[in-house]
Amino acid sequence: MSTQPPPELVDIVISEFWCSEPPSKDRIAFMKTCSLINSLWKDAFARIASRNIYLPTVAYLVYLSSVIGAKKSVIYHRFLPKSTRTLNCHVDLTKSTCDSAMEPYVVLCSLPNRIGFRKCFPGLHQINLEISYRIQGGLSNDDTAQCRTRGLAHYSRTSRSRSHSWLYY
Repeated sequence: MSTQPPPELVDIVISEFWCSEPPSKDRIAFMKTCSLINSLWKDAFARIASRNIYLPTVAYLVYLSSVIGAKKSVIYHRFLPKSTRTLNCHVDLTKSTCDSAMEPYVVLCSLPNRIGFRKCFPGLHQINLEISYRIQGGLSNDDTAQCRTRGLAHYSRTSRSRSHSWLYY
Protein backbone atom coordinates (compact mmCIF):
# COMPACT_ATOMS: atom_id res chain seq x y z
CA MET A 1 0.00 0.00 0.00
CA SER A 2 1.38 3.37 -1.04
CA THR A 3 1.66 6.17 1.51
CA GLN A 4 1.77 8.73 -1.28
CA PRO A 5 -1.51 10.54 -2.08
CA PRO A 6 -2.97 10.10 -5.56
CA PRO A 7 -1.68 12.57 -8.20
CA GLU A 8 -5.16 14.10 -8.57
CA LEU A 9 -5.20 15.03 -4.88
CA VAL A 10 -1.72 16.55 -5.08
CA ASP A 11 -2.87 18.63 -8.08
CA ILE A 12 -5.92 19.86 -6.16
CA VAL A 13 -3.89 20.81 -3.07
CA ILE A 14 -1.30 22.71 -5.11
CA SER A 15 -3.87 24.36 -7.39
CA GLU A 16 -6.08 25.51 -4.52
CA PHE A 17 -3.17 27.08 -2.67
CA TRP A 18 -1.60 28.50 -5.81
CA CYS A 19 -4.77 30.22 -7.04
CA SER A 20 -5.64 31.64 -3.62
CA GLU A 21 -4.13 34.89 -2.38
CA PRO A 22 -1.92 33.91 0.55
CA PRO A 23 0.50 36.45 2.04
CA SER A 24 3.76 36.68 0.11
CA LYS A 25 5.72 35.07 2.95
CA ASP A 26 3.42 32.02 2.84
CA ARG A 27 3.68 31.79 -0.96
CA ILE A 28 7.49 31.96 -0.72
CA ALA A 29 7.56 29.20 1.92
CA PHE A 30 5.27 27.05 -0.25
CA MET A 31 7.45 27.64 -3.31
CA LYS A 32 10.59 26.66 -1.40
CA THR A 33 9.21 23.49 0.16
CA CYS A 34 6.61 22.04 -2.22
CA SER A 35 9.10 20.75 -4.76
CA LEU A 36 11.23 19.16 -2.01
CA ILE A 37 8.53 16.68 -0.91
CA ASN A 38 9.05 14.20 -3.75
CA SER A 39 9.05 14.02 -7.55
CA LEU A 40 5.24 13.87 -7.78
CA TRP A 41 4.89 17.14 -5.85
CA LYS A 42 7.79 18.71 -7.77
CA ASP A 43 6.29 17.88 -11.18
CA ALA A 44 2.77 18.98 -10.19
CA PHE A 45 4.11 22.21 -8.69
CA ALA A 46 6.23 22.97 -11.78
CA ARG A 47 3.30 22.40 -14.12
CA ILE A 48 0.87 24.55 -12.11
CA ALA A 49 3.33 27.27 -11.08
CA SER A 50 4.70 27.73 -14.60
CA ARG A 51 1.20 28.19 -16.04
CA ASN A 52 0.25 30.99 -13.62
CA ILE A 53 3.41 32.64 -12.37
CA TYR A 54 3.25 34.64 -9.14
CA LEU A 55 6.03 37.11 -8.43
CA PRO A 56 6.53 37.40 -4.66
CA THR A 57 9.99 39.04 -4.86
CA VAL A 58 12.28 40.80 -7.31
CA ALA A 59 14.81 38.00 -6.76
CA TYR A 60 12.27 35.52 -8.13
CA LEU A 61 11.73 37.72 -11.19
CA VAL A 62 15.51 37.69 -11.76
CA TYR A 63 15.57 33.91 -11.20
CA LEU A 64 12.87 33.40 -13.86
CA SER A 65 14.86 35.54 -16.28
CA SER A 66 17.95 33.40 -15.74
CA VAL A 67 15.96 30.17 -16.17
CA ILE A 68 14.52 31.39 -19.46
CA GLY A 69 17.89 32.70 -20.65
CA ALA A 70 19.75 29.48 -19.80
CA LYS A 71 16.82 27.28 -20.88
CA LYS A 72 17.36 24.91 -17.98
CA SER A 73 15.98 24.51 -14.50
CA VAL A 74 15.82 21.67 -12.01
CA ILE A 75 12.15 22.40 -11.31
CA TYR A 76 10.67 24.09 -14.40
CA HIS A 77 12.83 22.28 -17.00
CA ARG A 78 10.12 21.33 -19.48
CA PHE A 79 7.41 23.87 -18.64
CA LEU A 80 8.94 27.34 -18.86
CA PRO A 81 8.41 29.47 -20.85
CA LYS A 82 5.98 27.84 -23.30
CA SER A 83 3.24 26.96 -20.79
CA THR A 84 3.04 30.38 -19.09
CA ARG A 85 -0.39 32.01 -19.45
CA THR A 86 -0.40 34.67 -16.71
CA LEU A 87 2.04 36.68 -14.63
CA ASN A 88 0.58 37.76 -11.28
CA CYS A 89 1.76 40.12 -8.60
CA HIS A 90 -0.46 40.63 -5.53
CA VAL A 91 0.69 43.11 -2.90
CA ASP A 92 -1.14 43.11 0.43
CA LEU A 93 -0.43 46.15 2.60
CA THR A 94 -3.64 45.90 4.63
CA LYS A 95 -2.01 44.39 7.71
CA SER A 96 1.54 45.67 7.30
CA THR A 97 3.40 48.25 5.26
CA CYS A 98 5.93 45.64 4.25
CA ASP A 99 5.28 43.04 1.55
CA SER A 100 8.09 41.60 -0.55
CA ALA A 101 5.80 41.61 -3.61
CA MET A 102 5.85 45.43 -3.63
CA GLU A 103 9.24 45.44 -5.39
CA PRO A 104 8.22 43.37 -8.45
CA TYR A 105 4.94 45.34 -8.55
CA VAL A 106 6.88 48.63 -8.84
CA VAL A 107 9.25 47.13 -11.42
CA LEU A 108 6.36 45.91 -13.59
CA CYS A 109 4.48 49.21 -13.29
CA SER A 110 7.62 51.13 -14.27
CA LEU A 111 8.21 49.28 -17.53
CA PRO A 112 7.55 51.41 -20.62
CA ASN A 113 5.94 48.43 -22.38
CA ARG A 114 5.44 44.68 -22.07
CA ILE A 115 7.04 43.59 -25.35
CA GLY A 116 9.85 41.71 -23.60
CA PHE A 117 7.37 39.51 -21.79
CA ARG A 118 5.86 38.38 -25.10
CA LYS A 119 9.32 37.38 -26.30
CA CYS A 120 10.17 35.51 -23.08
CA PHE A 121 6.72 33.96 -22.63
CA PRO A 122 5.17 33.35 -26.07
CA GLY A 123 1.97 31.93 -24.55
CA LEU A 124 1.46 34.85 -22.16
CA HIS A 125 -2.14 36.09 -22.21
CA GLN A 126 -2.35 38.35 -19.18
CA ILE A 127 -0.35 40.28 -16.58
CA ASN A 128 -2.25 40.89 -13.33
CA LEU A 129 -1.06 43.50 -10.85
CA GLU A 130 -2.99 44.06 -7.64
CA ILE A 131 -2.29 46.17 -4.59
CA SER A 132 -4.40 46.36 -1.43
CA TYR A 133 -3.78 48.86 1.33
CA ARG A 134 -5.48 50.81 4.13
CA ILE A 135 -5.64 54.55 4.58
CA GLN A 136 -6.83 56.06 7.91
CA GLY A 137 -8.63 52.92 8.98
CA GLY A 138 -10.51 52.58 5.70
CA LEU A 139 -9.72 50.69 2.57
CA SER A 140 -8.48 52.61 -0.44
CA ASN A 141 -9.44 51.90 -4.01
CA ASP A 142 -6.83 54.14 -5.56
CA ASP A 143 -3.32 53.28 -6.64
CA THR A 144 -0.39 55.66 -6.28
CA ALA A 145 1.63 53.94 -9.01
CA GLN A 146 1.27 54.95 -12.64
CA CYS A 147 0.99 51.92 -14.88
CA ARG A 148 1.54 52.23 -18.60
CA THR A 149 0.99 49.67 -21.28
CA ARG A 150 0.85 49.30 -25.01
CA GLY A 151 -1.65 46.46 -24.72
CA LEU A 152 -5.31 46.49 -23.85
CA ALA A 153 -5.74 47.51 -20.21
CA HIS A 154 -8.63 46.31 -18.07
CA TYR A 155 -9.14 47.86 -14.67
CA SER A 156 -11.39 46.22 -12.14
CA ARG A 157 -12.12 47.52 -8.67
CA THR A 158 -13.09 45.57 -5.62
CA SER A 159 -13.88 46.88 -2.16
CA ARG A 160 -10.30 46.47 -1.03
CA SER A 161 -7.98 46.71 -3.98
CA ARG A 162 -7.21 47.94 -7.44
CA SER A 163 -6.24 45.51 -10.13
CA HIS A 164 -4.53 46.03 -13.44
CA SER A 165 -4.71 43.37 -16.10
CA TRP A 166 -3.10 43.51 -19.50
CA LEU A 167 -4.53 41.09 -22.03
CA TYR A 168 -2.48 40.03 -25.05
CA TYR A 169 -4.09 38.78 -28.23
